[in-house]
Amino acid sequence: MNFLLSFDVEDWFQVENFRGAIDRSLWEHWDRREGRVVGNTLKLLELLDRHGIKATFFVLAWIAERHPELVREVSSCGMEVASHGYAHELTYGMTEEELKEDLRRSKGILEDITGKEVLGYRAPSFSITQEVSKVVGEVGYRYDSSYNPFTGNKRYGSVDLLVKDGKGFYRIGDLVEVPIPLVKFMGLDFPVGGGGYFRLCPLPLFKALARRYLREQGYYLFYLHSWEVDPGQPRVKGVPKGYYLRHYFGLQGAYAKLDRFIADMRDLGVKFSSIWEFVRPAVGRC
Repeated sequence: MNFLLSFDVEDWFQVENFRGAIDRSLWEHWDRREGRVVGNTLKLLELLDRHGIKATFFVLAWIAERHPELVREVSSCGMEVASHGYAHELTYGMTEEELKEDLRRSKGILEDITGKEVLGYRAPSFSITQEVSKVVGEVGYRYDSSYNPFTGNKRYGSVDLLVKDGKGFYRIGDLVEVPIPLVKFMGLDFPVGGGGYFRLCPLPLFKALARRYLREQGYYLFYLHSWEVDPGQPRVKGVPKGYYLRHYFGLQGAYAKLDRFIADMRDLGVKFSSIWEFVRPAVGRC
């Protein structure tokens, strides 16, 4: 059984929930004054090193340009570096040419920094569509991890999923897709992939549902944002109450909760690996 641990590397001021409160023209200001992505990512690397496991880091190229030493550190620690796009733009808001430019630009920046090919992509806010997935494959990515089948968040995109190719593998054309986990619980769809749902859900229930998915699929994909282990980040004013609660709830205990979750999953005997290590056999069959 495979546990695919992944992190989206972005700073607190770049999240979609704050778009109406923090203008993008202020990103440089906040990066210099209150940038926290380096410390948060290093904290995650320390946790992974302590557990002796590997993960995939989907990095915003905007961050990589300003903190190349951080990306090199992630890579030198044996982690997979993949793309999260350039500046956290929702993909379905771009023209095809803008999307191609974003995908190529982010891929090139990360490859120049690490000296390694970037093979994976995750769209900001899981904003994938059938058309976007085709472009992702055309630009040279080998796998995507952007499809979140939970319909309770209207930002999430959708695709005509999918041709299943062996346990856990799906395809959109030649692109291998690794979706975000979703399970049925008490007759309802329950997102059990991580993120804010991990912070909101009691750990015993979350673990039970993750184990169920693991048994059924033979693998389990987990994601978290680097800012989600940082309870000391600034509190942003002017954010709608729902977005505010979704962003800040559970930050205080998230790092310890993640530590416990990883330890408990290790006790099950799962194999922790990068996403690329997991999908490589399927890519070879393209």
